[in-house]
Amino acid sequence: MKTVLIKGPVLLEIKGECNILGVKCKNERIGWESSRVIPVEKNNNSTLSIIRGRNWNHHNPETNEHHKNFGISIWKDLVRNVLKQEKKRIIIIGPSNSGKSTLSLYMANVFISHGLRPLLIDADVGQGDLAPPTCLGAAVMNFPEVDLWKVKTNCTNFIGGIQPVGYESKIISNIRRQLDTSLKHDLSIINTDGYIKGNGLIHKIDLLKKIQPDYIIYLGGPNMDRNLLELFSHLPTNLKMNFMYGERQGVVNNRSLTERYAKRIKTFCKFLTKDKVVNMKLDLSRINYIYYRNRFFSEIKCLKGYESSYAMNEKILYVPDNEFLKNRFVGFGNKIDNGLICGFGSIDDFVKGVLAVKANVKEFDTIFLSDTKLDII
Repeated sequence: MKTVLIKGPVLLEIKGECNILGVKCKNERIGWESSRVIPVEKNNNSTLSIIRGRNWNHHNPETNEHHKNFGISIWKDLVRNVLKQEKKRIIIIGPSNSGKSTLSLYMANVFISHGLRPLLIDADVGQGDLAPPTCLGAAVMNFPEVDLWKVKTNCTNFIGGIQPVGYESKIISNIRRQLDTSLKHDLSIINTDGYIKGNGLIHKIDLLKKIQPDYIIYLGGPNMDRNLLELFSHLPTNLKMNFMYGERQGVVNNRSLTERYAKRIKTFCKFLTKDKVVNMKLDLSRINYIYYRNRFFSEIKCLKGYESSYAMNEKILYVPDNEFLKNRFVGFGNKIDNGLICGFGSIDDFVKGVLAVKANVKEFDTIFLSDTKLDII
């Protein structure tokens, strides 16, 4: 058995049998759209051909003394131990590029192969796959998959930023909402962002207290950050959570800043395909609410130079000029759904109370403004 590390985006032709993230593949073409490096386990008599994409690196576990850092073999016992338990609310924590997304998908595929329906929550607002950046996505998986891009999202919640800083409480409340409102599922897997240093540690502890998972999987091994261990030790003793340590994927998922940027742009484009977007002009009188940075407003006005702060209305979102809104990525939904998104788009212009927008949905009463402009990401 050889482990072949293949970096996407790629389309493979498989002759013979292979195993990709717990998915058995035989004599077929298969691929993934992300730039992640995915371990492919192939039999000695199987062959792989790249139809579209990059080259690969071979890794033979029988001859490489560091083989434990590669492939899904480093997680098989971990996933097997979780599978044995009755309660299964799992949260995966670790630094960026540690393999959290890869482990999440592999774990979901294993559970599906045992007849279970996993709910996968993608809580990385900057590098997620199930929702555009600035949002959280959740999906109940019924079939195994090697690429999350092909999984249909069941629930999308708007956060507002591509970094969790300033949105920690919003992220936690929406994860809880996704756990409570998603379709019927047998277990849940929560994949988190890599924000674990400084205030990120405090955020993760708050998340654990409020989510109360049955299992906390930390990718990095037992020699994890000392501060993180100390904070974990201060969790309430009545919370019965099991800690499990998993090996990082080593260099497998070390994506550069350029690749992470490109992935973010690609994800935006995925949810804003031109063939589904229409140009609309919206008189704000037909919009009940405008959400921005954790607050709901009823109106938008450009701030005139002579207006003083004490004259401002807290229900009005004051912006310096119409350029402030141009090219801003937005979500569309209904306030009654408290952040549940039914569509996406961007703002072209704002003149005399009228918004010119690109949108892939027509029915909504709330516009969710993000911090992100699509021209300067």
